[in-house]
Amino acid sequence: MVLSATGLYFVAQRSLPTLDGIVSYPELSRGGVVKFDDRSVPYIEAATELDLYRIQGYITAQDRLVQMDLLRRKALGELSEVFGSQSLPSDKLMRTIGIGRSVKEELKTLPRELRTALDCYAQGVNTYIATNGDHLPVEFTLLGIRPRQWRPEDTLAILKYSQYQLDESWRLDELRQNILDKVGDKMAGKLFERVFEAPPAVKADSGAANAGTGHSGAASTSGGDKGDSAAAGRAGSAGAGVTGSGSAGTSSNSGAGKNSGASGQAKSVPGPSGPAGNKVKPHPDAKPHPSVKPHSSPNLHPGANPGPALRPTPLPDGLNPLPDTNDPSLRDRLNMLPDGTSSSLRRGLNALPAEKISPGRGSNGWLVSSAMSDSKGALLALDRHNAFSLPVDWLLVSMRCPDMHIAGATIPGVPGVICGRSDKISWGVVALKADVQDLYLEQFSPQMPGKYKVPAGWATANEIVEEIPVRFTPTPFSTSNLLHKVTVTRHGPLLTRSQDSGVALSWVGTHDLGHAAKSSGFLEAIYQFNHADNWQQFQAALQKYAGSPITCLYGDATGNIGYQQAGTIPLRANGTGSGRYESCLLTPGWTGFGDWASAMPFAELDHAYNPAQGYYVANMAEIKGDLPVNVDLYRSQRIEAVLSTFKKSSQKTGLPDMALLQSDQLAPLAPTVKAVIGEAVTRSELIDVFQIKALDTLNKWDGTLTADSAGAAIYESFLRTIARRVIEPKLGGELTTEYLERYPSWTLFLDRLLREKKTDYIPPEERTFKNFIITSFVQSLKDLRVSEKAEETSGFKWGDLHRIDFVNVLVDAAPGLRSLSPVLDVTGARTGGDQDTVATMESSLKRGKEQFACREGSTMRLLIDMSDKEKFYQTLALGQSGNLFAGTKADQLKSFFSAQPVPLPMAFSSDAESKISQHRLLFSDK
Repeated sequence: MVLSATGLYFVAQRSLPTLDGIVSYPELSRGGVVKFDDRSVPYIEAATELDLYRIQGYITAQDRLVQMDLLRRKALGELSEVFGSQSLPSDKLMRTIGIGRSVKEELKTLPRELRTALDCYAQGVNTYIATNGDHLPVEFTLLGIRPRQWRPEDTLAILKYSQYQLDESWRLDELRQNILDKVGDKMAGKLFERVFEAPPAVKADSGAANAGTGHSGAASTSGGDKGDSAAAGRAGSAGAGVTGSGSAGTSSNSGAGKNSGASGQAKSVPGPSGPAGNKVKPHPDAKPHPSVKPHSSPNLHPGANPGPALRPTPLPDGLNPLPDTNDPSLRDRLNMLPDGTSSSLRRGLNALPAEKISPGRGSNGWLVSSAMSDSKGALLALDRHNAFSLPVDWLLVSMRCPDMHIAGATIPGVPGVICGRSDKISWGVVALKADVQDLYLEQFSPQMPGKYKVPAGWATANEIVEEIPVRFTPTPFSTSNLLHKVTVTRHGPLLTRSQDSGVALSWVGTHDLGHAAKSSGFLEAIYQFNHADNWQQFQAALQKYAGSPITCLYGDATGNIGYQQAGTIPLRANGTGSGRYESCLLTPGWTGFGDWASAMPFAELDHAYNPAQGYYVANMAEIKGDLPVNVDLYRSQRIEAVLSTFKKSSQKTGLPDMALLQSDQLAPLAPTVKAVIGEAVTRSELIDVFQIKALDTLNKWDGTLTADSAGAAIYESFLRTIARRVIEPKLGGELTTEYLERYPSWTLFLDRLLREKKTDYIPPEERTFKNFIITSFVQSLKDLRVSEKAEETSGFKWGDLHRIDFVNVLVDAAPGLRSLSPVLDVTGARTGGDQDTVATMESSLKRGKEQFACREGSTMRLLIDMSDKEKFYQTLALGQSGNLFAGTKADQLKSFFSAQPVPLPMAFSSDAESKISQHRLLFSDK
């Protein structure tokens, strides 16, 4: 339906959230009231806890109903019911993974009180839909649909999908496998900072080989440093498209026996301090960064001590040299695939829709003890990262009744508070980026339909048929159901299948490891956080948590801090080549090697109450020495260095310093880049004035990636130029782009390259490393000149290139609606930082118009000082409302992205709530 601009505006105005007046809600046990501040943050007060959830559901729906509806549809594979066949690839993948099937089972196990809370929240959403049928958000009018009733399982599905987004590492496994196939063990090891090893020989008896494949011929695989790009038994790189064959489903419930084996695994590179593959350590000869210019500390509270200026941390050095490996057995891992099967599986995986998910996506979070803080209160700082969307993925809320008082942020569609505080404690949650998704190659028998090979013989795969409603089929005015077959092995659903082979996905989000000790979901843990009063109750809330691994931060009103890691980290049978905790390549599923035998016990997960050093940084240290994490460790190292400086200097710190640290944009590779260019490039070797001015600009640059910095723009262009000139000749353009986009630690490879100055990987036309740096510097300036459209280096500004487009969730869900982007999106927000800075703002690493664009980063920041109820700040990257014409749709953007970000306050005491109240909405039980 096409509406005129006037009509669109009229409909949108009618759907604006109601902030004043009276709402009749007879199901309430008693009345309630919601006060709104100038950001439209709701402060809900009710007589009972259940009434709080009812009102929260109603208030959330009036601001974020479109987002909630699309999130549940995305998670459950129901977008095609609205957008037609353009959404089928996404729906097939989600139906295959089986989030919908998983949450139906989870719903059955919820404690009675939590299920009641979910029912009340759903009732609130549905009351809003029922009483506002003639003025729902304009997006529903545009689509010609009405939202269906909200169900408790919709909430569980949204939470499960949000964890899938953070866990999605199987595409990284696929990428490693593809690169290993392409260039062999040595180069792949350099790129991924790992040593790739083979598991014990993968052998099969002739009967199994004949039954599974029809022949026992060996497939060719890569070796040495060149490899065979069409090597059998390996899957190709991830990409966009449609799932081809009907395959896959929810994970198996087998807790008995072993799952499957490993096809050439990787292990962490031993670092200077032990086997810490992703760990980097400051080089003893590294030059320090230039000092950070002190920003004006936000005036968070009167008389706040701004603390010492944030000091630079030494640049992390490259890891120890990687040993060369040319293990012949590595080239014989998969020897039972028929000709053409490998390339077919590769195409199948490549056809799966490319979710806008970075395997390195995580968050920053840290704690400071009362002994180190200027207020003698426990400090908690958190910023959560995600793709930039309109609206953003978080919503702020305060909830008060006689038995509970909580405030903070939640995901739209989820009751309670996920990250925030109560009267007695504060908490934050960040993803623990362990490897919790594995790909298994499965062998099927052509003689026995439905049978697939297992270590003990043959097993029967489970088949599930999913009905997917598809709008506009078979006619533009009708909807028909597509039957999608999902095949499930003991490892999980098949993502793709070709002839007698398939690739199955194991994910802890849908895979039951059979542990009675771990039986609760994420919502149950959050519900218990909301009711906890102390560390013991906080820890107890996590003991049975069985979902995706998380690190939970804790601070309380008496000055204590603590952290507890929780969730399911699979332990692989026989240890795989990566150790028990990682399986980063495609694994043969019929051997039992690398099966998920159990999960790490709760007692072994990292935790501490009042850690001895007086602070804690999430995603800094690994739980075990051989447990790699898929994060950019530069950020946590920078935070660690700043906090350790406070500790060593005995200077007290406070929220202003934490706010400054959250906005820190110091580039970790800046000293190395400047030193390498300075050694190689002299003014006499440059051919024009433009290049000389650019060199002078870089030399004067202070190393911070501010939006207005010319040096930052040169630095970023140089990094991309170096990376592509080294990697592209070996991987090709498409695979290079995927590596840079998907591998979170690609700058570690560059760090090593620039420090060691070896010529092994520079282009063949370059005879010396010095000449390589000179030509790369010149090329990066040419690229930058084109991108900036500037004839003078003074016209270079990193923020002009590094812009954010907040894509409306409607456009994101249905690319066919992209023509509406000018009306629906918020575009062109300038920002600094990059993927390595604490103020995380990840850049696109594609070529062309998208180069440098910022697509994901911090979307919510939280600061809490437990010594004072009003030292509580929470800011969103955009705003509270998702309504097209709401004044609070993007009102926080300036505070969030300004050169000196100003954290925005949340009221916590009753007096403060009354002072900040701008609107008042009464809920009547009549």
